[in-house]
Amino acid sequence: MNILVRGAYGESNFGDDALMCVLESFFIRNGLTSQLTFTSTIDAEYCNSLLSASTYVNLVDVRMQEVDLLVYGGGTQFFTFGKKESKLARAVSRIRSMEYKDILKKIANKLNAGSGFKSEKAAVGIGLGPFKFSDERLDGYKALAREFDFMAVRDEVSYGYCQDWGVENALLGADICFSDYLDLSTINLKAPARAKKKIGVIVRDWIHEKEGSMYYTPLMNVVDAQHDQYEFVYIVFAPDRDPEWMKQLQKVKQEVVVWTPEKDTIENFTQFMAGFDGFITARYHGAVFASLLNKPTICVEIEPKLKILTQQVPEFLLWNKPFGEKELAQSLSYFEKENFDCQLSVGKLRDKSNYMFREFLAYIGKLEEKVSSPKALAK
Repeated sequence: MNILVRGAYGESNFGDDALMCVLESFFIRNGLTSQLTFTSTIDAEYCNSLLSASTYVNLVDVRMQEVDLLVYGGGTQFFTFGKKESKLARAVSRIRSMEYKDILKKIANKLNAGSGFKSEKAAVGIGLGPFKFSDERLDGYKALAREFDFMAVRDEVSYGYCQDWGVENALLGADICFSDYLDLSTINLKAPARAKKKIGVIVRDWIHEKEGSMYYTPLMNVVDAQHDQYEFVYIVFAPDRDPEWMKQLQKVKQEVVVWTPEKDTIENFTQFMAGFDGFITARYHGAVFASLLNKPTICVEIEPKLKILTQQVPEFLLWNKPFGEKELAQSLSYFEKENFDCQLSVGKLRDKSNYMFREFLAYIGKLEEKVSSPKALAK
């Protein structure tokens, strides 16, 4: 069975690259890699070096007639941020939406004509929202969500959207990286003893709304003011998507580490993160990996999913809008607490993620029978 997995892959973003690799691990362990392809809308040859039993291609190069199952693989795939679009921008969005619908339609038409069964779509561990306003995109998202033959979301807010939209088959799972398909068995989780605690500061640009970007200056001020107490290291998960932070970090005196998929691996970067005593993160998957590594973490509420994760992992702290400098400085005492432990919360999320994958595997098993039946009759 030919499986096409799409997401925000290929953008040199550690979080999305990790999602891709964990999904591949699921397919490998379950013997489903003979015709497995990952795709996005950009060229990214480095993805093929991260993958071990599948390939990455640009969506425009996919042989549509051979695709049996289209999978939306993790990440926040449906959302509307920022200001409402102008009439011109909405017109462009409609054109892009029509182009994308045409792609899906081509897949469906080829499958229906060639193999005798209806084309199918699945979503695994995706996030929905936020939706700052209603427009043609939101209407399209609602319609598409109701078309999924298998639908599993990563959090309660996304599940709530599914219920509101009438997605009757929606399943509440958790982020893909919480599953057992992310192998941490080789990772040394214990940070070395040191005079000053080492805190990773994971940053990201936020261009979608002014409020979300107001954390830049107070964060840098606190890091500078507290450098005698802590060893801070700035971490950039997505250098190509965070040009403003990359510019800002050229001026800082602290160490800066950037995810570079051409030379890094998910395993060695996770081991690098395990060497920290705690994190301040504006990246969702920075918080996900911090929880998996059992590290105290302050989440920066630039967008709702950071807040949602602090509800799933209540041992974490939330630095919320309007991002008071004094509030963050006072919160650093959190890193001094002994015996931090979020393993119980992570265990609950792991159970949900593993359940999601068990259900997904069962769905694939039924689909394989459906796909092979017409072919068997034709022989």
